[in-house]
Amino acid sequence: MSQKFKQTTIGILSVPLSKARKKKATQVSSYIPDSYVKWIESSGARVVPIPFNWTENKIRHALDQVNGVLFPGGDVDRTVNDDFKEYIDTFKYIFNYAKRRKHFPLWATCLGFEFIVLMPNYTANEIYEGYRNGTLIDTVRARHQAVPLDLTNKDKSFLGARRFFNRFAGGDVKWFNNEAIYMNHGYGFIATDERIKELEKYMWVLSTNTDLNHIEYVSTVEFKKHPFFGTQWHPEKVQFEWQDDSIPHGDVAQFVSKKVSQMFVDQAQKNHHVLKDDSLLIYHYNLHGRQAVLEIIDPRHKKDKKNRSVFEQSYYFKRADGSSH
Repeated sequence: MSQKFKQTTIGILSVPLSKARKKKATQVSSYIPDSYVKWIESSGARVVPIPFNWTENKIRHALDQVNGVLFPGGDVDRTVNDDFKEYIDTFKYIFNYAKRRKHFPLWATCLGFEFIVLMPNYTANEIYEGYRNGTLIDTVRARHQAVPLDLTNKDKSFLGARRFFNRFAGGDVKWFNNEAIYMNHGYGFIATDERIKELEKYMWVLSTNTDLNHIEYVSTVEFKKHPFFGTQWHPEKVQFEWQDDSIPHGDVAQFVSKKVSQMFVDQAQKNHHVLKDDSLLIYHYNLHGRQAVLEIIDPRHKKDKKNRSVFEQSYYFKRADGSSH
């Protein structure tokens, strides 16, 4: 007798274009790399894109129908930029929405990780100003690295009590000892005693890593009161991105990537929202390959120019209403 399958839907917040690209790409304002979409779909869930510049009513319409939200990585301008401010406002709105629900999971990767760590302690405006002047986040040298994770607590009772490790049975967490975790970031949170003490008011710091200057920084967190998870590392890239030779693609990297994706979708299945508006789904948006992306972000490019992005494919969203390009 087959068991009835509960369809799960995850929202993904789009990332604003950089200021330089905005000057050339006059028709679009944000994007979502397809690797995040595939990462969620690989665990049996569907995806609803949430452009950061949607109206609050449209965002609420989507949030009321999805079972969780993912905040992807990417590059944004940390200078005076209206889109950057609006992105943080939208992030804060989704974060507060999730906090008010009984069970509404959030996942944050890299750029998203940096913001979700700050959300409990700061207003959206404080985060905006603190990012611009560098008072809320540190610079680190962690580009293009395949590394292990240094778990902060390897006690089996601690690991067993954390949602993050739910899909890792018994000794499976030993796989984190392998260089199967991909880092690619220039910002982070240096793991000083003071910083760890402050963070652990709201979350467990599950792992740290050291950058190329041997500076220790926070790399994985799980919130204590809510099903919110954050990784400074990129589980989605090891399965679906191939432009950077430093991305690990071996069995261990694949194993870890799939387990954490499955865990997040498992958590989302505990949320009881139901998607009623199928037009919200990612299937109604155009997916662009590398050359097509170049036509969008730099329509006047020279004929011999190549797209040097690490993303194989991406979705792009228009300025006015968030619709697909």
